[in-house]
Parts: sequence; C-alpha cells; structure tokens
Amino acid sequence: MAVTPDGDQDHVLARAAAGLRELTDEGWVRARESVLARVLRVVRPSAHVAGRHAGGRFALATPLLVARVRAALDDPEGEIRVVDVRCVVGPPAQDAVAGELEAVMVVLSVRFGGRIADIAELARGVVADAVSSALGADFDARLVTVDLHVADVHPEATDGLPETGSRQADRSPST
Repeated sequence: MAVTPDGDQDHVLARAAAGLRELTDEGWVRARESVLARVLRVVRPSAHVAGRHAGGRFALATPLLVARVRAALDDPEGEIRVVDVRCVVGPPAQDAVAGELEAVMVVLSVRFGGRIADIAELARGVVADAVSSALGADFDARLVTVDLHVADVHPEATDGLPETGSRQADRSPST
C-alpha cells in the first residue's frame, strides 16, 4: 500500500508502527503470566521427588507436586490464596533417580480479619494431604516440613462485586 503525502493514510501507518513495536521485548511484558509460567515449566528442568506405592518407588517431577499442592490449597474466593509453592528435595540415594521430599514452602495471602493460626493449621493439613496423595499411600507426610509464609492479606469478596483492593469506601460526609 502506498502512503500518500496528503496524510489520508496516517492512521494506517500509525497502526502498522504500533504493531511492529509490539514485536519488541517490551511486548512480552503484556503476555499473560500463566502463559509464561507454562513455558517455564516446559523448558526448565526440575528435580524429582521419590514416591511410593504398592508396586515400588516412582519419581514425580516437582512442578507436578507444586501444581497438586496449589490446586488443593488455593481458593481465590475464600480464606487462602496461594502466591507461590516451592519444594525442597534432598539428594537422591545411591541407585535412585529421585531424592526425598524434605520440605514444602507455601507463600500465601489470607483474608483480612481471618485468624492466621487457624488458617495456618488448615493449610498445613491440606498440604500434607496433597503431598501424601501425590506421592503414594506409603509416603509419610509427617516427615515433611510444611513452611508457611503469609505474605499478604486480601479483602473479603462482596456480593459478586469485583474487589477494589485494600481501599475502603469513602464514608465521610459531603461538603
């Protein structure tokens, strides 16, 4: 398409230039976080955790265990929102392909006003159940340390309305 000097096509040129600018590295900033997280899981090698079942031992990739823990614990509309989950895996024993799970660290946000001690007790139980479920019936989850880090609080959801963050409604008298 020819661009004429009379300026009739300036908007087309501007749209084309904007499209080309999105191909730069800065354009990736607007990519959904979940897409980037999935790409990282695919291309990043991960440690494996030893699991047990009636047929013997097996190895489970830590991203799968992390996904199980996150799915069991995360409740976007409830008391707990999971920010991050990390696994600490010991070195593999001789002739083993996977190490023993030593700890699970969960970073979470709790609902404002909730009793943190009660939420932590609930969270530890859910994490232990998710780990036992993923690593087999013969796995003793009591040997795994579950570290919780409450990094944030979130407001209570209101009657289907979107949350507005930590700001409260202005209830001061009008002047």
